[in-house]
Amino acid sequence: MDILTHIFFLFSHLLLDFLAGGVPFFYPVIDTGVGIEFPFVISFGSSITITEFLPKLIYITPELVHGKSFNAFSGFGIAAMVLFAFMYYWNWKSKNE
Repeated sequence: MDILTHIFFLFSHLLLDFLAGGVPFFYPVIDTGVGIEFPFVISFGSSITITEFLPKLIYITPELVHGKSFNAFSGFGIAAMVLFAFMYYWNWKSKNE
């Protein structure tokens, strides 16, 4: 891959992190991040109501993870890994034919 592809993926992920709720861009220096949150809420009852449909600018501070435990595997992670492996194999197979 050329350098432009790497730059595109880096900045597209920073943009997606910004849109997904915040990213601390200069983390070691400044620990507060900024982002956009989309709190779109649909309520179903006797009628359908849509509330909080405007995006909000939010500020985040990363929390410490020392002493916490996390799941090593998730359903989404396994599915993404299988999809990546399939695409990698398909690309490798088409180049070697």
